Amino acid sequence: MNQKTLWDSIEETQTIFREKEVFTIEYIPEVVDYRKNQIDKILYNLKDNLDQHKRPYHMILNGSYGTGKTLTINYIFSQVEKRYHHVKTVHVNCKNYKSQYQIYLKIYEKLFNKKRRVDGLSTFTILNNIIKEIVRRNIILLVALDDINSAKSDRDLNNVLYNLLRASESDKNAKITVFSVTNDEVVLFLDRNVQTVFNGINVNFPNYNYNEIYNILSERCHIGLYEGAVSEKTLSDLARYTYDLGDLRKGFDEIYKAGLNAEEEGSHKILKSHFS
Repeated sequence: MNQKTLWDSIEETQTIFREKEVFTIEYIPEVVDYRKNQIDKILYNLKDNLDQHKRPYHMILNGSYGTGKTLTINYIFSQVEKRYHHVKTVHVNCKNYKSQYQIYLKIYEKLFNKKRRVDGLSTFTILNNIIKEIVRRNIILLVALDDINSAKSDRDLNNVLYNLLRASESDKNAKITVFSVTNDEVVLFLDRNVQTVFNGINVNFPNYNYNEIYNILSERCHIGLYEGAVSEKTLSDLARYTYDLGDLRKGFDEIYKAGLNAEEEGSHKILKSHFS
């Protein structure tokens, strides 16, 4: 008879989560609720252009934190790559990739589908290799610069945008579309040279109302937690708290941490005391 390992014991004592991933920012649901207008506007720009192998217009997705911008662009990118073999998408979180060099490196790694040694290569060389690869493979590159205002400096931000937007001038087959994802008016940070080429289509993401927040949290709990793990009252209080903050991601974080606290106590139910 095999002796149980530590990991077996942990799995047996878990009582709350069915699927933890649904409470993370990486999770992409089959349907993105309450963002149909925004999705339709983005797809209207993409479909006809991508069908004709043309570069879509640049876009600016703005709204407060936790309003579904990142979820929406990741959902659309996942659908685009399933439909179009000649399109590559790259999502860059500028909170993690702040400098011009780091942003290009992230694009480089996704484009070549693996981490490659670039020791000693200059920022310009990496950018040039990206452009050459796009042209060689005859593909269209869609780049989402998420939390773009978190770039290391205004200079880095302007240089990244200017070089990506101007790529087609060095080669007409270098087709790159930039999605600027921001909680602010990004144009305030752009110099005149960038503003002349970054005339993006604006897509606004309003805050979710209370009912929308409640329904989204309820659906995530239905998928991610075992039945009965959270009461309607607890869920309603969490929705109200999340609505007052205006950030849906905070609601996901709170229910996830509360679930961990409940599991640590061996509880089958998330209680008010489990929230920090």
